[in-house]
Amino acid sequence: MHNSLPNLLLFLALSASPLLANSQTAGGEPQVLVYENGSHHQSAQTAAQNLYPTSTTVEASGTFNTVLASQAWDLVVVECPGTLPSGGWQPLVNYVNGGGVAVMSFWDWDGSANSLLLAPFELSAPSDLSMVSQTFQDSGASQVFQGVTMPISDWHTHWADDGDEFTPTGTAIGLGYLANPARPVMVLGNDGRTIATFVLDVAGDTWIGDGSSVRIWENMMTTVLEREPEFEVTSLIPGQYLTLEATRLGSDSFVAFVVSSLGPGPTVTPFGALDVTSPFRVTPRFPADESGTFNFTSTLPSGASGSTLYMQSVVFLADSTTELTNSLQVSIP
Repeated sequence: MHNSLPNLLLFLALSASPLLANSQTAGGEPQVLVYENGSHHQSAQTAAQNLYPTSTTVEASGTFNTVLASQAWDLVVVECPGTLPSGGWQPLVNYVNGGGVAVMSFWDWDGSANSLLLAPFELSAPSDLSMVSQTFQDSGASQVFQGVTMPISDWHTHWADDGDEFTPTGTAIGLGYLANPARPVMVLGNDGRTIATFVLDVAGDTWIGDGSSVRIWENMMTTVLEREPEFEVTSLIPGQYLTLEATRLGSDSFVAFVVSSLGPGPTVTPFGALDVTSPFRVTPRFPADESGTFNFTSTLPSGASGSTLYMQSVVFLADSTTELTNSLQVSIP
């Protein structure tokens, strides 16, 4: 969403206290689509239904792509140790490239028909692996393995190809590896909204017995869904314009921007301690788009040069709770 505003400070003065208005959204679980086609343990499906029992949809090969295109999804989960969805992966690629949130366990990332998945998940240089006699280790970069037995060397041999090792690209980081931390087999990409991993359906008796096989799926889902909201200035040209963007807001959420020229606070409010000094200006609430993003561009007067703006955002979530983004101190050249 994009709004052109005639004057940033005038715009921010339009509403002195919109934060006191009633919430415009209703609570609800995230809409989750699970691809489940032939796994032995159905761990991804079980995890999604544990976390989101009223809003999880499970589809197999013949219907997955049709259902994926049928509505906006907050999270797409793919457990694919074998059969691909009818029609291939292009709809999933489009979803991820469009800002979608996804967790994918797959066996053939390096296959010629599947290489289109690599760039969207921020992966490169895949190479086949078998989990037999391998020890899976935590890279220490996340909470994905909280409550999960690690390291682990106990695997079933359900599948001939168990996935791939990768070189992360872009913003991606490794979450778990076998022998070489620089070649992870589980990767968090796209600033935390995607996870790509090997065939977790080869979980052995240890993980099956102690619940780790389901817990790791639950942890991956919450990791990509429960990211901290982010606020940034994406463009600033003195005398021309200033573009603000809030991301990771969650679908069906609203955001209000707070700005002060007086200092970095803190100022205690019903929504937490804001990093702006009172008195400050607050915008009306704006709805996030389907990818959880809102941005606008405002004209920046030439007379603003040399000043500093202290800014933060308040996010109004679908369950009627609120979160604060990071704060910004923007010096205008």
